[in-house]
Amino acid sequence: MEKEAKRYDAINILRIVCAYLVIVIHLIAFQSLGDTAIYVTSDFICRISVPFFFITSGYFFYLKVNKEGYLKTYVMKLIKIYVIATIVYLIVFIPLIPFMYQMFVKGGIGFTLKLFLVNSISGAMWYFPALIISICVVNLFLKKDLIKPLIVTSIILLLIGLMGDSYYGLIKDSPFIHIINGYNFIFDNTRNGITFGVPFITIGVLINKYKINEKVKKPLIFLISFFIIFGVEVYFLIHNGIAQDYNIYFSEALVVPIIFIIALNSKIKISDKASSYMREMSVWIYVFHSLIPTILYFCKIEISNSIARYLVVCVIVTLIAYIITKIKFRKKDFNKMVNKKNI
Repeated sequence: MEKEAKRYDAINILRIVCAYLVIVIHLIAFQSLGDTAIYVTSDFICRISVPFFFITSGYFFYLKVNKEGYLKTYVMKLIKIYVIATIVYLIVFIPLIPFMYQMFVKGGIGFTLKLFLVNSISGAMWYFPALIISICVVNLFLKKDLIKPLIVTSIILLLIGLMGDSYYGLIKDSPFIHIINGYNFIFDNTRNGITFGVPFITIGVLINKYKINEKVKKPLIFLISFFIIFGVEVYFLIHNGIAQDYNIYFSEALVVPIIFIIALNSKIKISDKASSYMREMSVWIYVFHSLIPTILYFCKIEISNSIARYLVVCVIVTLIAYIITKIKFRKKDFNKMVNKKNI
């Protein structure tokens, strides 16, 4: 009797949930409800989203890391998505061409290269260059099976990320600021590049390599405990005005892996089609959500209520993601049919 293939339905559900959480952050969706609502949503709960994406990428990358040519295939897939998205953004940004031209001229070649290779034309898409660079870095360690050095490197990079972001206030007047300034010279801020990507991709790799999900007992207790620690950390940083930004927290390295492990062990089942659609749509929701507010602005559509604006953006970008996914899957099904006829 064949062993049933492992399903990842709960992870695919969380992928699309996290895509919507990212939109909450970028639109400050609960701004209309006051500062406390912003802190609880945009600066706290929703911050699990991007680490979840990195951990997921690390876990599934390790599944095929030893397959010849997989790194190249994986990176080329990410580059393709990034290039397509960048072209679409540039087309929509046509009314801003005079402003963008002046920006490029003033910034020079270095600014332009950094914009496309690090920051992206849209603030949200920094994730793709960061993922590409971080995957390549992690792969260098995995090729030589240098797991301990990878863990040490990840911890150091995470500390640098924390010092340049949520813990900036503690080191801004110390010698450590030179490390942050050096890193920011290349990546602009510690949210970008390897300080965010490598640590969480490594966590995904370790969960896969050592089957940590099978060894964790009573993960819900860990989840509750870590979320309390997470909440205390966020409150401490906000209350004391320590953070420069709220992208990276120490507690994310505790909370998000447990969330991923719970999803990995989950017995939730949905149809293969729904699961596949959620996986694919989460990518395009993330990619194009920043585009919708710009289009609304160009169309002179103003929505003053932040929650209403969030819902409108979610509905539009979900429709776009669904159409892209449907076309892509239909093309894939067509190619399968053609290949079968040619056998």
